[in-house]
Amino acid sequence: MSKFIHFFRFLLKHRKTPWVSKALPWIALAYLILPFDLLPDFLPLLGQIDDLVILPSLLLAAYKMIPKEVIEEAKRRNPSIT
Repeated sequence: MSKFIHFFRFLLKHRKTPWVSKALPWIALAYLILPFDLLPDFLPLLGQIDDLVILPSLLLAAYKMIPKEVIEEAKRRNPSIT
């Protein structure tokens, strides 16, 4: 688990990583912590599904915006990530 944390920390600290990719994980964390939701949790099943869709979508969008050369450099520095 820690190898993935180091991998993503490197990606987020790299100077070529766009600011949007650096901001989206923080937005996902804020969405998880803050008390408001797009769909309230008291709605059966739907309240939890929005969390399961929105959070990974924000993180995936952040990852997709990172230039490929930055990702390759991070993989070279941490060869256990494939």
